[in-house]
Amino acid sequence: MFGVETDSFLPDDQIGKRLKYAELPGDPIVEQEYQKTLPLHHLKIRPDVIVHIPFDRGRVERRDQGNFVAMELKLRSNANEARDDFSKLSRMREALGYPLTIFINIDSDETHVAQRPEAIASQTACYALRLENGRPVVRVAAPAAGNDGGH
Repeated sequence: MFGVETDSFLPDDQIGKRLKYAELPGDPIVEQEYQKTLPLHHLKIRPDVIVHIPFDRGRVERRDQGNFVAMELKLRSNANEARDDFSKLSRMREALGYPLTIFINIDSDETHVAQRPEAIASQTACYALRLENGRPVVRVAAPAAGNDGGH
């Protein structure tokens, strides 16, 4: 785990524009997740933010295709809350095949990387973000190397 200081923000209207540089196939979008349902997705949980190709566009054949990133965000998360969010991310990976998962702890120095389960360690980045004297401070725990979580 290491600290990274930055003085640039990425405004909401820039996220979609910059997504094209990721070179993801199928013109994916970034959105707050609101559409996961038990009958269609076999899940009762929803990540906070996703990057995906909506199934209803007809560009993917199955609901577990076209999913790129699932994110959980918490405000000053404690270890138990982080563990719950990592569990959600793990279930999202299992059910819908998200290859990258991200945990973001806002207004904190704690990434909670120690709570990250081994099953998703190689695909989960953990961030802690806070302001110090009006400037953003970002702590990052990158995905663990050498483990694909069985996938």
